[in-house]
Amino acid sequence: MCLRGEIASFGKAIENSERTVNVIATAEALLKEVSRLLVEIRSLVVEADNTGAFSAEEVRANQVQVRFGRPAHHTHCQHNQFRWTI
Repeated sequence: MCLRGEIASFGKAIENSERTVNVIATAEALLKEVSRLLVEIRSLVVEADNTGAFSAEEVRANQVQVRFGRPAHHTHCQHNQFRWTI
């Protein structure tokens, strides 16, 4: 009887570790996407600061892209919350 309990415990531990691996992989993918968005926004800000190379219209276009990038970042953060128990 004790051996069966230990086997069941090991089975649950394996299941939990597999679930943990999946959560970590999802979090890693999310962080990569947020990082990509932040790098893109930074690039647009640097371009906007370079007033000699870009017209006012190009700077405005970059500002629009930054505005659209922010909601995407917030959407990722708000919709990807990890709630699980062991």
